[in-house]
Amino acid sequence: MQAVNPVGEPLTIPRGLLLLDIDDVLCQSQPFGGYHALGALWRPSEEPKDIWEKLFHPPAVAALQHLMRECAPQVVLTTSWLCIMDRQHLVEVFQRTGLSAVAESLHAQWAAPQDLGVSRHGAISKWLEGNHRGEPLLILDDTLSGESLIDSVWDAGGHQLLCEVDIGFHAGLLPAAIKALRTPYVKPAWW
Repeated sequence: MQAVNPVGEPLTIPRGLLLLDIDDVLCQSQPFGGYHALGALWRPSEEPKDIWEKLFHPPAVAALQHLMRECAPQVVLTTSWLCIMDRQHLVEVFQRTGLSAVAESLHAQWAAPQDLGVSRHGAISKWLEGNHRGEPLLILDDTLSGESLIDSVWDAGGHQLLCEVDIGFHAGLLPAAIKALRTPYVKPAWW
């Protein structure tokens, strides 16, 4: 169903942006984490059994697949995995874990890395300053690595979800995620 304006004409909402963390959103690091995935990519003959099925939490994968089908956002990675993997590694991880739609939807400026001493909030702010063009957006992070995002302007505007550690992204968060990706983000004038 397409959104319409008050006189019934279709609204054109630009493709949204999903700023995506991995740890505690998709990966619970039980039994595998980012270093295990990198090792499996480098040494496929020594790949742990079922790593690609167990790397990401199945409810998180299912919820993200649904979000990608429903909203088709461009994806920007905000994860600490950027310190150990390049774009091709991350694309391969997403493809092997059932998240090809994420790999295929990486934004041209696909990463918002955190420099040493810079908070997640700071890294996302810097990325948005240089790349945001008024699109709807959703920041999908967790309460641990995204601590600096708590009570942010994005949270106040309904454009941020912080997943609980050891739970991650799940179907219960989909309505808020979809709403954020269908609502244009306008930076407050005071910011």
